[in-house]
Amino acid sequence: MWFSNPPRETELTEKEKEVFKKIAQRIVDYRMTVPAILFLESVKPLNFIGSQALLFFQPIVQILFTTVEYDIFAASLEKRENLERFICVIEELDAEALASEKSS
Repeated sequence: MWFSNPPRETELTEKEKEVFKKIAQRIVDYRMTVPAILFLESVKPLNFIGSQALLFFQPIVQILFTTVEYDIFAASLEKRENLERFICVIEELDAEALASEKSS
């Protein structure tokens, strides 16, 4: 793939990390980890278009998240490397949930 500007590795802000964790926790709570990861992995090449589509669905999603959180999430996913970071957060939370289920 070619880019007009080469991708830069940037760290997530604390607010972005918090929003990623909150959304990932909802995915894990609903037991949608595998479908979510499968979907996110399949749309990696289209992450910018997907982040713009998130803006289209904003009025509907405001039922689950605040506008500020949703805006942060959509803006974060414009950066290609953040999609992989979000997948990692989902995987970490899912591993924690599985470990707590096994210990119960």
